[in-house]
Amino acid sequence: MGRVSTLAAQLWWTAADEAELDLLVHEFVKTAFRHREACAICRAGGPWCRPLSEAFEVVLDWRAGRVLRSKADWLRARQEAAGRSVAATRGGLF
Repeated sequence: MGRVSTLAAQLWWTAADEAELDLLVHEFVKTAFRHREACAICRAGGPWCRPLSEAFEVVLDWRAGRVLRSKADWLRARQEAAGRSVAATRGGLF
């Protein structure tokens, strides 16, 4: 599965994040193909039916949440590392 270049290039987007997103997208696509075979609305080739559209929104919401969590975790780790560095420089006075 191809990488989302805008995320993969970010320092805070980890290989684990990418693997989770790959899995979620894979499962969505697999399910969407199965669904399409049984859904007259989706088979017609127009806009997706409401249930499929809602399922896709779940994938997008998960991705947005993962981006925020991963970025926050990465920034927190940087902040803590900087604090440890300052403490070490000052002889551990913190």
